[in-house]
Amino acid sequence: MDVNDGRPSPVVCQFSVNEALHLYTVQEKLLKSGHQVDFDFSDTFVAEKPPEMMSDLETFFRGKSIFITGATGFVGKILIEKLLRAFPDLDAIYLLIRNKGDKNAARRLQKIVDCELFSLLKVQRPEAMQKLKVISGDVTKNGLGISESDHQTLIEKVNIVFHSAATVKFDEDLKLALDINLQGTKRIIELCKSLKHLEALVHVSTAYSNCNRREVDEIIYEASWDPEKIIQATYWMNAELIAEHTPQIIGNWPNTYTFTKALAEQVVSEASKDLPITIVRPSIILSTASDPFPGWIESWNGPTGIVSAASKGVYNSFFIHQGAVVDMVPADVVVNLLICSAWALACKKTKNLTIYNCCVSNQKPLKWGDFISQCLFFVRKNPSEKVFWYPKAHAYSNRFLYNIGCFFRHVFPAYLMDTINLFVKSKNEIKLVPIQKKLAKASKAVEYFTTHEWLFKNENFVNLSNLLSQEDNKKFSVDISNICWSSYLETYVLGIRKHIFGESDCTIPKARQMLKW
Repeated sequence: MDVNDGRPSPVVCQFSVNEALHLYTVQEKLLKSGHQVDFDFSDTFVAEKPPEMMSDLETFFRGKSIFITGATGFVGKILIEKLLRAFPDLDAIYLLIRNKGDKNAARRLQKIVDCELFSLLKVQRPEAMQKLKVISGDVTKNGLGISESDHQTLIEKVNIVFHSAATVKFDEDLKLALDINLQGTKRIIELCKSLKHLEALVHVSTAYSNCNRREVDEIIYEASWDPEKIIQATYWMNAELIAEHTPQIIGNWPNTYTFTKALAEQVVSEASKDLPITIVRPSIILSTASDPFPGWIESWNGPTGIVSAASKGVYNSFFIHQGAVVDMVPADVVVNLLICSAWALACKKTKNLTIYNCCVSNQKPLKWGDFISQCLFFVRKNPSEKVFWYPKAHAYSNRFLYNIGCFFRHVFPAYLMDTINLFVKSKNEIKLVPIQKKLAKASKAVEYFTTHEWLFKNENFVNLSNLLSQEDNKKFSVDISNICWSSYLETYVLGIRKHIFGESDCTIPKARQMLKW
C-alpha cells in the first residue's frame, strides 16, 4: 500500500443499489482500518444539474415546498426518501407528525430518518435531511392542532400537499375511523384553502373504497350516506351505541376502513370544485420492487402479517378462493404515481379531478392460490433462522373445513406447546396461544379480500406513462407491464426476512440446514 505523508492512500469503493444494504457495515470496517472512503452512487442518485438539463419533473419540483401527512407510515417514509433523493433542489418538506406517548414530533422524525430506508441518501447527501421540517400536529384536532407560526409558514411556503394520513385498521372503531379518515381529510382541505401557492393536493385513498362494487372505474361513486350526516350522528351517539349500529351504518362495506375512505372521497370530490386535487387509489401495497432497493418493507398490514407467520411455521391454514385474482402493487410504484400525479395536475396535463386506480390485475393478474404457493416456495428456499414448524400451506374455501384445520394446526399445537413449556419451565418466553389469537383476528380481517375479486379499471394510471418524458419514465416508472411476479415475490419474502425479522442474508445457508433437519 502506498503511503503519503504517513497516511494510507485513499481506497475508492463503488456500490450499486443491490449492495446498498451492506453499506454501513463496509463503511465502518474501512473507517476503522484508517482508510478514507469515497462512495460513488452515480447510478442511484440524481446529480445536481443546471436548469436547462433537468427533466420535466425535476424542473417542476425545483424550489418547491411540500407538505406531507402520514409521514410516519410505510408509504409516507418511502415518499419522503424518494423526494429528497430525486429532487436535490427542493426547498423544504414539511411533515405533520403528532406527539405519541413520551415521544414528541421531533423524536419521531429522527426515528424515521434513522431507518435503513434512508441509508443511501444519508451517505451520498446527508445535507438533504436538513430540508425536513417538523410540524407538530394531529389530523384529529381542529386546525390540525398546529401552532399559529407553523400555520403561517405553511400558508406562505407550501406548493404541494400529499395527504396519506389514515387509520388502516380494518376493525377500527367507527367514530375514530371517521375522525381520522373523514374529518382529517376535511381539515386538510380547509388548510389547503388558505395556502397562497397551492398547485396540487394529492389525496391517497384505496382501491377498495368502492369494494361494494364488482367493477371499479376511475370515477367518484355516490355514497349511500351523506358524510356530514354521518359525522353529526356520531356526535350524540355514545361508543356502545355506535358499536351496536356500525354494521347497519356501513352496510355492504366490509369494514370501517373502506367505508370511511369512501366517504372521504365524497368530501374530496366536492372540494375539487375549488382546489387542484387528484386522487390515488392503491390496491394492496407490498414491498418495494427496486427503489431505493428491492424488498424494503416494514408494515405488517394486509397479507404480510400472515406470510410472516407462515414463514415461521406458526400459521398454515388459509381461508381463500384460490382462483380469485388478487391485486397487489409494489410500494415504489405507488410513490412514483403520487409524485407523477402531482406534476400532471399542477402542469395541467390532466383534467381537474383525475383519479388513478393504482392496480395491476388488468395487465398482470395473479391468483390467490399462486400467491400463497409462490410465497411458500420462497419461504422454504430462504427460510427464517428460527422456525417453530415446517412451513406449509393448506388452503380452504369451505368455512367448516377451515375451522377444523385451524383447530388442529393452529389452536391445539399452540396450547400443547405452551403447556409443555410451562411444565418443563422452559426459558422460551414466546407464548404461542396469544400469537394464534392475533393471527386469527388478522386472518378474519382480510378474509373478505381473499374470497372476492374485483375488476379495477385503470386507464388513467396506465396512460400516465405517456405523459412522462423518457428520462422521467425511467426514474419515476409507473409502468407495471414488465413486472415478473416470481422474482418480485422472492424479493418480497426476502424483505420480510430481512427488514421485519432482522435476519441477515448470510444466515440463509445455515437456516436451510436447520429447515432440512
